Amino acid sequence: MTTPQIEAMTKVIEAMTADVKAINEQIKANTKIIKATTERIKATNEKMKATTRILNNTNDILNNTNVWSKQ
Repeated sequence: MTTPQIEAMTKVIEAMTADVKAINEQIKANTKIIKATTERIKATNEKMKATTRILNNTNDILNNTNVWSKQ
């Protein structure tokens, strides 16, 4: 292999290395976004659980009221 060929291959490898580094940075950024989204989903899930408890309590009250009104 000639020196120009080696130099050309070296440039290709350097460019590919830069691409891999950029991809890795994008993966890191995406991972941060996924983690933040997961935390928001967890928080929403907790809010939904609380809302479900409120709705269940309201349903119990309405059922009890219905029983009392029939007596």
